Amino acid sequence: MANYRAHSLINLFIALPPLAAVALFAVGVPKELVVTGGLAFIYGTLFMSPDVDLAYQIKLFSLRGLLSLPFYTYSMIFRHRGLSHNLLFGTATRVIWLTLFAGAVFIVIYNVFPQQETLLTFLQDRQRFLIASYAGLFLADACHIGVDKFA
Repeated sequence: MANYRAHSLINLFIALPPLAAVALFAVGVPKELVVTGGLAFIYGTLFMSPDVDLAYQIKLFSLRGLLSLPFYTYSMIFRHRGLSHNLLFGTATRVIWLTLFAGAVFIVIYNVFPQQETLLTFLQDRQRFLIASYAGLFLADACHIGVDKFA
């Protein structure tokens, strides 16, 4: 079983470059969507991996701790190597969790600084980027789970 550092190195330096190259050159995904998916892949690898169910063990006052903050309570509810490590449901569970967290922040910001744009309009206008982000997170999880199974 690989540790955080091994997962990070394998995902970022072995898996991400060929995945981005295939998306860009073989499949023809637009550059801005490959960049979005790549950034989500990096975030998913470093701060939102299937091992985020151990977030309660991360020092809160560190960069990794702050960027893992939305998952602090998640890690108290979900056991390690449980649903988080399920290829079909793991990414969706964490995305839903993060969406609930971000939705609460959005509601607070919207009430302090009212906007004409609704949350639904905001999401619809950025649908392609949200799909690319989800794909990046899913691929990062798939690499993580693959390393867990074969390393």
